[in-house]
Amino acid sequence: MRTKELEVQYHLSRYDREKKNAEAEATKARHLQAQVHAFTKTETELRNQLNVYVDKFKQVEDTLNNSNDLFLSFRKEMEDMSKKGKRLEKENEALKRQKEATTANIIHMAEERQEWKRKIEAAEKKNEKLMSIIQQMQQQGRKVPPAAASTVEACYPESQGAAVVESRGEGEGEDSEYSDEEGEEEGLSEFDDDTEEEPQPSEQNAPVPYASAHTVKGSVQLLMSSRHRNTATMDFLQRLSQFLDRPLFPWKRLILGFSVGQFLFESLLTFRQYRVLQSPKPPAVLAKEVSQETFDKSQAYGRAKARFSVASGLWGQIANFAFIQLDVMPKLWSWTGDLLLRYAPARFTGEISHSIVFVFAFMLIQQGLSLPTRIYSTFVLEEKFGFNKQTPGLFISDMVKTNLLTAVLMPPILAGFLKIIQKTGSQFVFYTWVFTAGIQLLMTTLYPTFIQPLFNKLSPLEDGELKTKVNELAARFKFPLHELYVIDGSKRSAHSNAFFYGLPWKKHIVIYDTLLEKSEPEEVLAILAHELGHWKLGHTTSLFGISQAHLLYIFSLFSVFINNRSLYASFGFHNERPIIIGFLLFSDALSPMDTVIQFLLHIVSRTFEFQADAFANSLGMRAELATSLIKLHVQNLSSMDADWMYASYHFSHPHLSERLKALDWKGEQAVTSEKDKEQEGVVKATGRDEL
Repeated sequence: MRTKELEVQYHLSRYDREKKNAEAEATKARHLQAQVHAFTKTETELRNQLNVYVDKFKQVEDTLNNSNDLFLSFRKEMEDMSKKGKRLEKENEALKRQKEATTANIIHMAEERQEWKRKIEAAEKKNEKLMSIIQQMQQQGRKVPPAAASTVEACYPESQGAAVVESRGEGEGEDSEYSDEEGEEEGLSEFDDDTEEEPQPSEQNAPVPYASAHTVKGSVQLLMSSRHRNTATMDFLQRLSQFLDRPLFPWKRLILGFSVGQFLFESLLTFRQYRVLQSPKPPAVLAKEVSQETFDKSQAYGRAKARFSVASGLWGQIANFAFIQLDVMPKLWSWTGDLLLRYAPARFTGEISHSIVFVFAFMLIQQGLSLPTRIYSTFVLEEKFGFNKQTPGLFISDMVKTNLLTAVLMPPILAGFLKIIQKTGSQFVFYTWVFTAGIQLLMTTLYPTFIQPLFNKLSPLEDGELKTKVNELAARFKFPLHELYVIDGSKRSAHSNAFFYGLPWKKHIVIYDTLLEKSEPEEVLAILAHELGHWKLGHTTSLFGISQAHLLYIFSLFSVFINNRSLYASFGFHNERPIIIGFLLFSDALSPMDTVIQFLLHIVSRTFEFQADAFANSLGMRAELATSLIKLHVQNLSSMDADWMYASYHFSHPHLSERLKALDWKGEQAVTSEKDKEQEGVVKATGRDEL
């Protein structure tokens, strides 16, 4: 019993202890739970603060990034401003030097003008004195009057004065001798009334021994005449420049009007030609020479080219109108200038470097605009009629090669052109003309050796009958033939042709492989005889001279437009007048006059073609030349007939029927007299790419 009580007490005490422990644990749990709650609350607050700090950090980071961007842009702007400042300083220094040089030139010209004025006044006084001497001498014969001796001596230097005085002394002696003779003749006349009296020279025809007086007079008159002509020309150009450089002169509307008017006129001519191309029958002279199928195909080819020319011309007008109205040229000039300032060294930011980059960008834009029409012409139009032999790869290759050649050759040529104008100022016309003529001769030398092989393969003509006869023909007329080549024209087109090139002492003849394949050797020889006729008759030299005169005329007119402020301002160039921009705008303004000149050149070219045909005819090759011309027209599907207005404007070669008629070629059917009457006074021509 005692044991049970002890156990009960033990268990009660243990229970109390455990209860206390449980209460303590519960209290501890409540305390821990309160701590957990507090910690959770603290964690939430800390997380919220952390999120706030993250947001603030992002804001700070964004602010730093923006600050960096601003700093970079500011530094870039500072660099650009520094470059612009350097460029402006250089331009300012250049303008100062130009101003100083201009001032010095003006002072020098003023002094020179005064000096020339004094010389002219002195020469006029001498001329008046000499005229008075001559009049006195004419009145008194060969004797110099004593009163005029001092005047003569005053008009000449000491050496000349001494010579004149000496001549005067001799003249007096001769006069006294002649006086005695006259006295003797008078005595004889008294005794011989039947003697015929010798006519004596009148006072107007009296001999004047003082040739130096006439020389001085002629020199003064020649000087004054030359000066008068130069002054008149300069005055005319100056008045023309002032007339064209008026404020608010409508250059933009004028040039757009010229362009649209030329397009409408050419479209009218194309419409006239299109009606001729709808004719169902060939001309009478070709009725038995050309089959109806070939004629129909030629007419269809001509109509397709006519439609394409109108469409491509319309596309060109739209592009040109947008180009002018949207002020693409000043924007392109500004963009290329910024490009140079940003990426090019400071020494390459001048006008010449700027002009080179601008011209290259301008040419790329023009090439891109004309690319659709070129692709259509090559791969659709020419392909349809079986002439295109060019693959897309070859087309792209040619375009890349052309651009690379432009990038190599254009910068030095353009830089030289602009540098000459900058250095010579208003006297640039002669120097740029000489420079351009030299470039033409240089390209004539370089083209066959370095440029032509990049696009075509030139192979020497194989030995044979044709080569022997061509060499004999060249030797007969001392033609400086250096080499006969065959060009792989079939690589790109099925058209045929032949030409020669080179310097006057070294010529090369080039024959298309398509011509050799489709023509007999005698016919090829007749074609080359025609080309040789151009050389023998001096046509190439004449055309080169005409082209140089045309070039001189262009540069002379350009001197009127180069500083035309209204022209520049009309196209968005208000603060600067770049030379290359002026030349491009001048080319647009010159277009109507240049069209007239091209029309006149076509007349000359057609005359030369008739003469070259006559030359081949004189060699006994009339039949061969006629048949070769007919074959070429058939092979090339050239137009068999043409409207006279269209032909006069577009064609530089006479029409086939006109050439056959000039050769008196009858073929299988003679040309009727009615047809001859219809064609009298009508100028007909064929395509520029034909012989």
